[in-house]
Amino acid sequence: MSNCGIVVAFHGNSDELAGTSIRIALNRYQNPLAQLGIDSHETSIIPACVLRYHADMRKLYVWQTRVGPFYIAQIGDRFHPVFRNESLGSYHSPASAADDLAGGHTFSVAGGIDTAKLGIPYDIREWELYRGE
Repeated sequence: MSNCGIVVAFHGNSDELAGTSIRIALNRYQNPLAQLGIDSHETSIIPACVLRYHADMRKLYVWQTRVGPFYIAQIGDRFHPVFRNESLGSYHSPASAADDLAGGHTFSVAGGIDTAKLGIPYDIREWELYRGE
């Protein structure tokens, strides 16, 4: 099952939310921003899909952190950094997924965890091969 939506990045000068972003689930409304009373001229809209479970997901790498393990998993020909069974993005290679995760450049992690502060290595060669649970 996936939970798809949009990520809205605020960049308006007068908006107290400037520099922040929120995730909005897609629903029956044609304009989710209007439903929230948001001026679309002061936002950037980025498609987002949080993958919570996928039967074809194959975990390839794991890195243990103080908040729990992070994985690099493969679905089809794409690679996903995964935390608590939630995909944090989709990449063309495991190295790209690890690099963005280590730098804190993925979709936000539940609980406001900053992955850039967890000591996750940028280089996929430093990760452990996943051998199952």
